[in-house]
Amino acid sequence: MSAAHRSPAAAALAASLTLGLLLAAGCDGPPVTIVETLQELPSEHGWEPPVPVNGWKYIIVHHSGTPAGSAKIFDDHHRNNLHWVNGLGYDFVIGNGTGSGDGEVEVGGRWTKQIVGAHVKGGDWNKVSIGVCLVGNFQETHPTEKQMASLHKLLNFLQTRCQISSRLVFGHREVMEPGYTECPGKNFSMVALRASLPVGPPVYRAVNGNWYPIENPNGTGSGNGSGSESGHDTAPVLIDPDTGEPFQAIPVPEMSAPKRRLR
Repeated sequence: MSAAHRSPAAAALAASLTLGLLLAAGCDGPPVTIVETLQELPSEHGWEPPVPVNGWKYIIVHHSGTPAGSAKIFDDHHRNNLHWVNGLGYDFVIGNGTGSGDGEVEVGGRWTKQIVGAHVKGGDWNKVSIGVCLVGNFQETHPTEKQMASLHKLLNFLQTRCQISSRLVFGHREVMEPGYTECPGKNFSMVALRASLPVGPPVYRAVNGNWYPIENPNGTGSGNGSGSESGHDTAPVLIDPDTGEPFQAIPVPEMSAPKRRLR
């Protein structure tokens, strides 16, 4: 049988025997190629930014504290009332069917441009964390089923894309001093959310030249202009809210004392 008419299985066997004979004869033989299976990310349109992804270390979940809203509504408020030059302080907003679709994931300009957020007051959290906001006041209501389904899908993407473990997914209240805020609300269990996420995300490998992390965790751009991203040199120990034990091996940004209470 000619080589041209061999079946794939027969060709593979012949190649294997040839390599074995070469090695037995003391020859180096052809180089062995190891092919790794790429992690397939459950990405939606706009989730992969058009610029290199920054070195984000944490994900922080918020609620809006309002019964209704959308990325556009919050962006208008942040620009016109808070005078943040980069607008919307969150990277992603997940709608509840009021200002946007129920479970709709809206991508903010900070994620698209990979610049620092404006969703945590004080310390360096905005420089190293991704902010995800669900529309609603979860002190009084609960997130919708579609919101939670979209949140899981988005967090799975971000965990894998940025290599963030479930232990580094926090609620807003967990990174602030006690009593500062209840965000994302008493009806939103961060313990349950973390338990539903991959403990360690699958290893992510880039599939094209545009997908790679960069070392600088500080992003680009001018932030929100509010003075809430002042730098600090020391990093205190953060307590794991699930176990009560400190994250002793994990460096975290310092949390400065808040001066006023937010939602």
